[in-house]
Amino acid sequence: MLDVHISGPGVGRALEERGHDVLAVDQSQTLRELEDSELFELAKIQDRILITSNVGDFIEEATSWAAAGRSHAGCVMVAYQVSKERYGTLLRQLENLLVDTTQNEWRDRIDWLSAVQ
Repeated sequence: MLDVHISGPGVGRALEERGHDVLAVDQSQTLRELEDSELFELAKIQDRILITSNVGDFIEEATSWAAAGRSHAGCVMVAYQVSKERYGTLLRQLENLLVDTTQNEWRDRIDWLSAVQ
């Protein structure tokens, strides 16, 4: 699941072309209106890894879930502004993270991506 701050047409389409099942929040008015907690819950229900550059809000969400003993489907925190110029960098980083992993291996996992990897 790509959070609203990451382009569905740019990043999402490229991930789909690489064989990934992508739900891009920015492509649905209904999803765009959901609160962060609701998106995190939806990602869990649909067994989707949440990919976000809204690090502050979602790390808080993941922390509160952990404190409550709740499990999530995994999260990738992108610690930089995702501009068109950085789509290639983001795609390479995501491919490196996702290669040869199963959804089960992502359960409660949080990975961080920075611009200098």
